[in-house]
Amino acid sequence: MTDCDIYCRVSIDKDGRSLAVERQEEECRELARSLELTVRKVWVDNDISATTGKTRKDFEAMLKAKPKAIVVWHQDRLVRKGTDLERVIALNVNIHSVSGGILDLATPQGRMMARTVAAFSQYEGEQKALRQLSKNRQLAATGMPVPGRRRFGFEPGNITARPEEARAVQNLFRDFLDGSSIRSLAKNLGWRTLRVRETLANPGYAGWVVWNGERFEAHESVARIVDRDLFEGVQAILSAPGRRTSPGATIRHLASGIAICGVCDGRLSYRNSYLCLQDLSHPTIKKAYLDDTIRKAIVEALFFAPSVQTHESHTVTTIDRRMAELELEKAELVKAVRSVGYKAVQHELDAVAKESESLALQRAEVLSQSVQESVLADLRQRIIDAQHRASIQAAVDLKKALAQRFDELPLDHQRELVRGHLIIKVHPGRGTDRIDIKHLVAVALNEEAAA
Repeated sequence: MTDCDIYCRVSIDKDGRSLAVERQEEECRELARSLELTVRKVWVDNDISATTGKTRKDFEAMLKAKPKAIVVWHQDRLVRKGTDLERVIALNVNIHSVSGGILDLATPQGRMMARTVAAFSQYEGEQKALRQLSKNRQLAATGMPVPGRRRFGFEPGNITARPEEARAVQNLFRDFLDGSSIRSLAKNLGWRTLRVRETLANPGYAGWVVWNGERFEAHESVARIVDRDLFEGVQAILSAPGRRTSPGATIRHLASGIAICGVCDGRLSYRNSYLCLQDLSHPTIKKAYLDDTIRKAIVEALFFAPSVQTHESHTVTTIDRRMAELELEKAELVKAVRSVGYKAVQHELDAVAKESESLALQRAEVLSQSVQESVLADLRQRIIDAQHRASIQAAVDLKKALAQRFDELPLDHQRELVRGHLIIKVHPGRGTDRIDIKHLVAVALNEEAAA
């Protein structure tokens, strides 16, 4: 008798009992017996999609094990994407399915049938994803929570409060507003500090539903665990520069806080890869891959950048002095929140935040311009020469020189250049197409032309 391997998979295991994959295995074993095949190994990927790009550990292990034949309930349990199918075809084995018969991948006809089924499966998966996005958007717009993981303080579904946990959340907000540190609160609860901060910043506890970065008023059926004044007071303290008692961590990665998530427009952070901390299902990308793409883009931006002169009226020293004054003003206003409430000082806080944001943009612009001048100063004559010669080799040599000079800069100067010249957005998916980089000069010119 010929050996075979059975592969079972279900995308969502709602009750966590693996009943669907067990039924698949039972029917696959029955088919193997009828075909007089000896089951060598059963591979199972439970509760994982075949279209999201997440690694299916048993699927990968099965390919490495090189089975002599594969038995599945249906081909779409094995593969739903053409790229995965091609890897299976490379095994040169027969696929026996309970609901679809045999696919002889050694013949052109068999491969054609398999590719057709895979194409329809991928289409169906993409359509399902679009329908789910539309459904989530509709739910959020009507004030209902989008399906997802249970939030601490709520029952499953994130609509009804779980009393004991809800009281813990209320105490967490009150204790923080009264002066407790995030570190001490985390220690008392046995949580990580990041979890405490994320809980305190989550609008869902104050009666909002957030979808794709936009807030919607929650439906009246959704529990409000903390009142709005308490929530806004906590947000004012969380965002106050004077609240920090020790310097923040030094940024060690080129794109941290600069690259934008293509799903929610949040800023990407670095945790082994660049990722969006708003939602770990949002795009992630390897550091070397994104940094190399940015490096090439900044060289292009510098190559075509005009000479920039900084304005003495907006020196960094002047801007820093005013920003320090604003930090002190904000710290005093935050203290006032505890005694008079957030609404009483909301207008002043908003004004301080608006001026601080404007100054931060001015500061970044001045710094990026000064670094650009430093980078281009010793290369300007070569730029002029290259433009006069209109030589491809001259342009290539100049770009190499720019790349070398960029690599020699300290990281903070590199980041200033990137922030001052590029808009970087990372979308879901794989490959180079998901990195969208726009030059700020080009964006400004397009806006000017449109106006």
